[in-house]
Formats: sequence, structure tokens, C-alpha cells
Amino acid sequence: MKYNYTSEAGLSAVELLITLFIAAMFLIAGYLLWGFTVQGSAEASQSSIASNIAYDYAKQYRVTTGCKNATTTPSAPAVTTPVVTPALVTNVTPTNSAGIPNPKVTVTATCTQALYDLKMVLITSTVTYGNNPVKTVSHAVYAN
Repeated sequence: MKYNYTSEAGLSAVELLITLFIAAMFLIAGYLLWGFTVQGSAEASQSSIASNIAYDYAKQYRVTTGCKNATTTPSAPAVTTPVVTPALVTNVTPTNSAGIPNPKVTVTATCTQALYDLKMVLITSTVTYGNNPVKTVSHAVYAN
């Protein structure tokens, strides 16, 4: 009696290997997607912390600023300098920087001429963080 092998049900070894290969590809793709998601979440968290630090520094200087006219001579135009308390900071490591690598804060103040001769001070606080690449977050507020 002869057997007809083409009509038997079940998986052959080749079909099983192809199925395992496709399943492995799906697992690898899922793992890579999960890794990108975790990395993006960490970067968003660091950016949020840096943004909060920059805003806190800008808000701190917004209340206690002003502009004054420097003494002028006939040969030199009037120069307006910002009066800022506390003193401006450059490349200071903030105390509340847990979660971001190598943070530095710089705060600058610039007097601007607004409408109706109002002297406004533009306070800009910039936080740089990270090692490679270095990322920057800035906040700016006006004060008078």
C-alpha cells in the first residue's frame, strides 16, 4: 500500500522555521520600538526639568529689576543699564537639577525701549545640559 504524503495535515519543518523567523522579527521590532519610547521619554523629562529651572530663575529676577540712565557726555549717547538684584549669574549649577546631566544656568538682563518711554528689562535665563550633544532651554520675561 502506498501513502500519499501530499494530503497529510500538519506543519513541515520549513514552515515551522519560517514561522519562528517571522515571530523573532516581530519581537526584535517590538524591543527596538520600546527602546526608542523609553529614550524619548527620558529626553522629554530632562527638557521639562531644564525648562522649570529656567523659568524659576527668570521669575526670580522679574520682580527686582529696573533700568537707570548712565551719565552721558556730549560725545557719547545715553546708555541705559539694567539694575538687577540679585546679581546676574553665569554658568551656575542649579541646586534643583536632579535628573539632568551637567546643567548650567546663565541669566542676562537687557534694557529695551518700550512705548511711551517706558524702560523695560528683558530677563533671559538659559539652561544648558547634556554632554553630547549639549541641549539648551531658554525662558524670557519682561520686567519694569
